[in-house]
Amino acid sequence: MKSIQYYILGLLVHFGLFTSTALPERVFTSFCTGLSRFCFLFFRRYRKRIAGNLRMAFGPACDRKQLSAIRKAVATNIGLNLAETIYSATDNKDRVLSRITLHGAENVDRALAGGRGVIAVSAHMGNFMLMSAKMIQQGYSFTMLVKESRHTFLADAIRVVQQKQGGSFIYLRPWRQALQQILGCLKRNQIVCLLADENKRRSGTVVDFLNHPAPTAIGPAVLSLRSGAALLPVFIVRDRNGMQHIYAEPHLELDLNGNREQKTHAITDAYTRVIEKYVRDYPEQWFWFNNRWKKVKTGENRGPVGPRIRKRRERHMSASSPCRAGEPE
Repeated sequence: MKSIQYYILGLLVHFGLFTSTALPERVFTSFCTGLSRFCFLFFRRYRKRIAGNLRMAFGPACDRKQLSAIRKAVATNIGLNLAETIYSATDNKDRVLSRITLHGAENVDRALAGGRGVIAVSAHMGNFMLMSAKMIQQGYSFTMLVKESRHTFLADAIRVVQQKQGGSFIYLRPWRQALQQILGCLKRNQIVCLLADENKRRSGTVVDFLNHPAPTAIGPAVLSLRSGAALLPVFIVRDRNGMQHIYAEPHLELDLNGNREQKTHAITDAYTRVIEKYVRDYPEQWFWFNNRWKKVKTGENRGPVGPRIRKRRERHMSASSPCRAGEPE
């Protein structure tokens, strides 16, 4: 059944590439958002996972009505992302990219001034697949590390879109080749973007995320320690007018102590805090599909919980409802 679902998604991508040039943009966008809402009803497993993750993250801070509104907004945003991503692979690419504004270019330049490359840390938020094309348009060498679907038909369809977008991508598999490409980019003082918001039980470290321990990707931390590259949080979000905004935060400057494992944990915790802030501010734009808090075991690779972390948990739990839709100013 799962293979059939992914095959259908691949067909829809190919169909979208064909129909996007024949339909007015507004009609095509409405079709994609309607299709996304329908798929949410069809893919019951993902619908339940999103609901469970929202309850896990926000608990009693959000009532059922608010959670339902976020689920619907997530479906709508995914439909908008699909329409824009497909349009960006057509002759309408410049029009799509013109609706994206970069904020914090000075932070990007400051990070690059270190001369050892930049690791952009981001999340599955907003239309993250457009960041590479937009940053390249802005004059930056910006490459995204992406994980392809194991379902070949869908993976091939997405590759066609990515190639036509004009962005730059490194594919996670095979990993040895991907690592060589990443290190090569950093050596040339370029930007490599890694998404660090998914559950990584086997190869991650456990840090707090939205008040709960979560196995978290350490890739950005390990690569930064190995290469000396700056770590730059970068996110893309959509406003209520349909415009999108890329926010480049100041690069992380941390006072690191301890052994390599402790330093890795401290760095991972630091960029997870930034990801968490954006998820709290824009919950309807984060992809809630991942089993973010799945199977955290006692004794798993987790740093000590000191007074600072305990206070942060208490502050978040006592804060007013974070379950709201954010909008860039």
